[in-house]
Amino acid sequence: MREAKEPRFLTYYALALSALSREPEMTSRDLALAIGVTERTALGFVKQLDRYGYIFNKRRGRGASKYLTERG
Repeated sequence: MREAKEPRFLTYYALALSALSREPEMTSRDLALAIGVTERTALGFVKQLDRYGYIFNKRRGRGASKYLTERG
């Protein structure tokens, strides 16, 4: 018999926004580890949040910083 998972009350998008608000310069890998998804999935969340105006990415060298907008 499988052990029941603890319910999540926040969506992964909300978890991503929360993590990015605490550390805007975190990498996709760090974001993935913080919210418990794969790096590719975390990158998808960042792209969606950017597309809908909750954050914007600013390129800085090889990395990118993410910034919350008033909406996010």
